[in-house]
Amino acid sequence: MDKQKKNMGAVAFLPLIVFLVCYVGCGITFTLLGADEPFGKFPRHVALLAGCAVALLLNRGIGV
Repeated sequence: MDKQKKNMGAVAFLPLIVFLVCYVGCGITFTLLGADEPFGKFPRHVALLAGCAVALLLNRGIGV
């Protein structure tokens, strides 16, 4: 079985971008709303799971 490697290019950074947009975006939003400890309001692990989900969607050939 000859498996070809995918050349993802810049799309490979999409999970990182999703993580940063979720976490930093929510932190900035809560800062603008005047919340105490704005980056503590949105859990990091939720943003991490969103990034992992995007990474799994990018490579559907790998079984979970």
